[in-house]
Amino acid sequence: MGARVLHKLVSVIDQEMRSVGACKMSAPILAPAYIWKQSGRWESIGAELYRLEDRHEAQFCLGPTHEEMFTHLVATENISYRSLPLRLYQIDRKFRDEMSPQSGLMRAKEFWMKGINHFKTNTSLLS
Repeated sequence: MGARVLHKLVSVIDQEMRSVGACKMSAPILAPAYIWKQSGRWESIGAELYRLEDRHEAQFCLGPTHEEMFTHLVATENISYRSLPLRLYQIDRKFRDEMSPQSGLMRAKEFWMKGINHFKTNTSLLS
């Protein structure tokens, strides 16, 4: 996709996300395995994850999505329930080793994706 077209598309999406009170975030492309293991998706996603190790044998994956990263951030930061609802979104490259779809559409191993994560209180727990 042309850089100018991509920039224009991202600008339109950013404007729409701001209009609903969403905050744009950025997450690292390399995601630590421990975060994915906590969610159980390290094993359940299986071969779709691009996995690697650093020189200290710490495991990572190329981010196929950033739900785990944002959930980890919200869970480990001292965020008051008064700050909720919290809408975090990102537009970034993702990586998946997916099987080709049967419908004949192309599925690239690297692609741009916009994702939004909505964190809110469970009002029944607060009362």
